[in-house]
Amino acid sequence: MVIITGKDLTIEEVVQVARYSDTVALAEEAQHAIQKARAYVEEKLAKGEVIYGLTTGFGEFQRYLFLLKTLEPYNIILLFLIPVEWETPCPSK
Repeated sequence: MVIITGKDLTIEEVVQVARYSDTVALAEEAQHAIQKARAYVEEKLAKGEVIYGLTTGFGEFQRYLFLLKTLEPYNIILLFLIPVEWETPCPSK
C-alpha cells in the first residue's frame, strides 16, 4: 500500500500503483493539509477575492473573471478542452 503524505512520494511508489495496481491511502496529515487549504480557498472566495486560475482564467485568459456560480461548469469544460495526445502510444514500462 502506498500512503500519500504530500511530502515523500517516490518514483518507485508511482510505479507500484501505475503498473501493479497497488492500493493508495491518504495519510491523516495530508487530509488535514487538504482541509486547511480548502478552508483558505473558500474563505477567499467568500470574500470575492481574485485568485489566478481559480476565479480567473489562466495564461492569456487571466484577465477574465468568473462568477462563483460558473466556476464548476468552467472547470468541467476545461478538463475536456485540454488536448492531450501522444504521437505514439506510451510504452507500458
